[in-house]
Amino acid sequence: MARIRSDSGEPLARLVPRWCGTLLLALGVLTLPWTAGLAVMLPSSERSAHYDISWTGFDLLLCGLLLHTGWSIARHRPGGELSAAMTGTLLVVDAWFDVLSAPDAAQLLTASAMALLVELPLAALCLWIAAHRGSAFLQRERRAPQGEP
Repeated sequence: MARIRSDSGEPLARLVPRWCGTLLLALGVLTLPWTAGLAVMLPSSERSAHYDISWTGFDLLLCGLLLHTGWSIARHRPGGELSAAMTGTLLVVDAWFDVLSAPDAAQLLTASAMALLVELPLAALCLWIAAHRGSAFLQRERRAPQGEP
């Protein structure tokens, strides 16, 4: 992939240092054996002492992100793309755990319908917003004269 350059042909200053990418790649690779170990060691079912509080807290976090993302996008505030990316990610996680933790066929059907009709389409919209706004930011940066913020 080509590096993004300014109109004068000079590379744009990196928004994130290269070592951050290297660190994240290394952590991703190191997480693979950890995950494989968990898949073998963890029981297939477990009873949770605070199941209700866990999901309530997760849903409150998701609610806050939905509100913040909506506000940021409606008001054209900076950072809306980051909020949208986080919201989309949590919606995918919510769908995943709702479907996989459904205790019976009726709840599995409900969770699957919610995932397919609400959570995953909304996640796709949020991730599209994040990518679209991020792309717009980069285009604006390319057009800005050198030395302007």
